[in-house]
Amino acid sequence: MKGAFNSVVVTVTRDADGDSLKQRLDILLEPYGGAGAHGRDEQQSDVYLVAEIDGLKGMATVLPAVFLGVAVFLMHVVVQRLLELEREQIGLLKAFGYSNGAIGWHYAKLILSVVLLGLIAGNLIGIWFARGLTELYGQFFRFPLLILNLEPQVYASASLIALAAGALGLIGGVRKAVALRPAAAMAPPAPEAYSKTLIDRLGIARMTTTGAGMVLRHMVRRPARVLMTWLGLSLAVGLNIGATFMMDSLDWMIDVQFNRLERQHAFVSFTEQMERRAFYDFLALPGVLAVEPVRHVTAELRFRHREKRIPVTGLPRASSLGRIADEDETIVDMPSRGIVLTASLAERLQAGPGDRIIVDFREGNRNTIEIPVAAIGASYIGMGAYMDLERLNRLTGDGPVISGVRLTVDDNARQELYDRFRAMPAVQGVTLRETMLQAIDDTITENFLIMTLSSAFFAALIAIGVVYNTARITLSERGRELASMRVLGFTRAEVSVVLLGELALLTLVAMPLGCLLGYGLGWLTVTAGYENELLTIPLVIQPATYGLGMLVLLGGALMSAWIVRRRVDKIDMVAVLKTRE
Repeated sequence: MKGAFNSVVVTVTRDADGDSLKQRLDILLEPYGGAGAHGRDEQQSDVYLVAEIDGLKGMATVLPAVFLGVAVFLMHVVVQRLLELEREQIGLLKAFGYSNGAIGWHYAKLILSVVLLGLIAGNLIGIWFARGLTELYGQFFRFPLLILNLEPQVYASASLIALAAGALGLIGGVRKAVALRPAAAMAPPAPEAYSKTLIDRLGIARMTTTGAGMVLRHMVRRPARVLMTWLGLSLAVGLNIGATFMMDSLDWMIDVQFNRLERQHAFVSFTEQMERRAFYDFLALPGVLAVEPVRHVTAELRFRHREKRIPVTGLPRASSLGRIADEDETIVDMPSRGIVLTASLAERLQAGPGDRIIVDFREGNRNTIEIPVAAIGASYIGMGAYMDLERLNRLTGDGPVISGVRLTVDDNARQELYDRFRAMPAVQGVTLRETMLQAIDDTITENFLIMTLSSAFFAALIAIGVVYNTARITLSERGRELASMRVLGFTRAEVSVVLLGELALLTLVAMPLGCLLGYGLGWLTVTAGYENELLTIPLVIQPATYGLGMLVLLGGALMSAWIVRRRVDKIDMVAVLKTRE
């Protein structure tokens, strides 16, 4: 076989017509058994890289947009409540001749200073993350050279988006501030209508304590504020769940793929097709517990105007090491005459059970057949098409041949057997299950873990910020009311119940909505970034993840309640109750 080769790699010019070039290569190599030319976009390395880049694009689109949306919401709430507290000062400034623009610019500077501090910290953290991610991808993809390029336009665009978010959160409050007239602003706000509320008419207030009744009446009289606070607390829970669910999905995907479906310890691929009796040679080796034959045949699958070049895998009818399952995790029996497509391949071809697709084999006698789709199987890593091994061999006309075997081996003889496999001239490669799992854990899982922990950290900060902001502003708004209660004889504990009871109730009712929002955010993340030809990450959220999201909110609520309770205990009743001139 001196001078022989079995593959050709072609470098083309930038303006080359790829489709016509592939057709000419196919015609040229057809007499020599060419299996068909394919472009770089069909090479496994390119598919992996493009899929990872698409996943990063999805993550970089969904999560930052959600975080910025929550930030806009929080800034809007803070500015609105700040203006309500400072309406008298705004009226005085206008009375002394300050223009609307000057007052608006004053509050704009307040928000912009916060945004600018965030920009500086965010850019520095972004550079740190970028360096770590570049090193990680350099190890995983093994690029000959991978340099971190800190392009100024990336940081400029991110900064402009953050500034736009800050301006969006500010604009509503500033418009309200400049619209205030001096006389109306300096006058005390109109007292609320303390007529009977719905809970009084329904008799709910009579069934509760005095403090609980006051809390419920206050919430009913300010439904818009309660709704905004409830939504903010729910978003805090949802963000934390949406930031941490990915590890659940990866763990579930790995468990299904490598523990329930592909249960072999090793896959041995041959340099060329071998007679099926080689199966018995492996089975006779000491330490081998089970062996299953496998064959891969390059083919082009077509349905209507769609096509995909992919190996068709032949499996034994009663395969136990390499199995196919549907989306409900039910094992799919290998059909005697049809073909099984994975969900990703079926979506690519737009074919379903019962449809007849054309399979153009590029090996053996190169038959072109029409075959029905018998079932759709789930696959989270790559695409696949599967047929009964004997049926596949009959269609290709090669007889009983195989291209590899799946094995389970005794743990005590594992290393000796692997060394023996690698020494066999007919063996092209040995893929070890434990090595694949370790590689996934060292690369993909580590990558997701870094991004997950980072997102979870910021989500937790937002959760604590939402709770504390709500409690602190409520204390500022109701300071006079709480001091009056203390003068009338209410204890500190009773006053704290009135102030913090509303926060506690809103925290509890925000948890269910937060879980729903977290599920929706998870769905949006996997749909936008991780549904491609290479990787389909399922949406799996374990109860512990929901619990963690709720615990973060509960922890923030308890910490904020403790801080606010200390402030309540230190209220200067005389100073608060003085009439402001």
